[in-house]
Amino acid sequence: MKVSSISSYNYVNQKNNSHNQSFGNAFVTLSKKNLASVIAENVDAYNKGDFAKMFARSKEIANSVIERVNKELGRTNYSDCRIFNADDLVENTDLFVLAAGSGSRFRPMAEAVANLRGKGEEFNKISVPFELRKGQAPLTMLDIPLAMGRFFAKETGYEKIINDKPTGSFGDVIAHYMSGKSKPKDVVVCCGDNVFDEKGENMLEYLIRVINHPGKQLGVVGVARKPQDVANRFGVLDVGTQYPASKLFPLNGFVEKPSLDVAQKLTTPEGVNAANTGMFVIKRETMEKLLKILKCEQDTLGGKTKYIAKNAAEPYDFAAATKWANWLNGSDASDVRMVKRWEDVGEPQAYLSWLQDVKNGRYLSNFTPERQSAIANGVNGRVGKDFIQFSLNPKGSTSVDGINIKA
Repeated sequence: MKVSSISSYNYVNQKNNSHNQSFGNAFVTLSKKNLASVIAENVDAYNKGDFAKMFARSKEIANSVIERVNKELGRTNYSDCRIFNADDLVENTDLFVLAAGSGSRFRPMAEAVANLRGKGEEFNKISVPFELRKGQAPLTMLDIPLAMGRFFAKETGYEKIINDKPTGSFGDVIAHYMSGKSKPKDVVVCCGDNVFDEKGENMLEYLIRVINHPGKQLGVVGVARKPQDVANRFGVLDVGTQYPASKLFPLNGFVEKPSLDVAQKLTTPEGVNAANTGMFVIKRETMEKLLKILKCEQDTLGGKTKYIAKNAAEPYDFAAATKWANWLNGSDASDVRMVKRWEDVGEPQAYLSWLQDVKNGRYLSNFTPERQSAIANGVNGRVGKDFIQFSLNPKGSTSVDGINIKA
């Protein structure tokens, strides 16, 4: 994939403040090595903007969703379920949005955007800004999972967990509980570079259904993709026959980046695969068992671990953790909810495809009307077939800054 920058444009440099690690219940995991301070400012902007404006309404929506799900599950007493009202989302659940990765596939794009701005800034995939109109914070890919998961955050919004270096996609979650500052809870995880065109309340409904169901321990979100689209690219969920009433699927197992032949054998009756989106919930009991195993392993191996390792540099991998949770509890205790539209925007072509969808009105449902309008107006006219214009310069300006993306 070829990324080429055109011309240049000056922007005001962002401040590079540091943030201390703190503990709440909705977190964004960051790494000092991978521009934590820049991304943290984006998180703060979301907390003070859309999140604050929508907080009261978000709690109302959450209470309505929880009441409906509990009624369907027949769990109408507080003692029957972990999530009885919106306050329980804060008390009994931890949400982690993962944003500590380096984004190596996106690096040329991020560097090109920084060069166009011309102020010595650094960006990675999570922090690349698409400028909107004056007074509006730039759009970043992180805004989508933050907006979707807002129901889990307390009134002050998302908190940042900043570590010196990444330890794998699940590393900050493990470290959070290993520190002893917080007892294990039901854990919801979403990748910061994975965007969903799905209302947050719909995703919340599924997560609550798993958390409050006495027979469930793992819930995973998948997306329908053709075998040729997932082969050698995405993890695939091996799903069973769809439950007619809930429209969910039992989860039989995982296959990481299968060949086309294998992917074709894992299709649903509709001829599609359930690609893994990287969003899931693991119940507290299973987290406690995993932590016990990891602590025992570290004691035995002198602090080292390989139980859910991706490699030596990433000893805690969320894909390995979900595979283990599924194996431990079985397909009856694990299920899959399918979404219609999702994108892993960790590479330039996918980022362009996402902005083209935003241009068509998608991915906006979890923002305030004001923010939706600002994003729609900002993207319109500045995203083409293979071109993204990052400046706010009018069309036809002598200083057009943009990036061509060609396969």
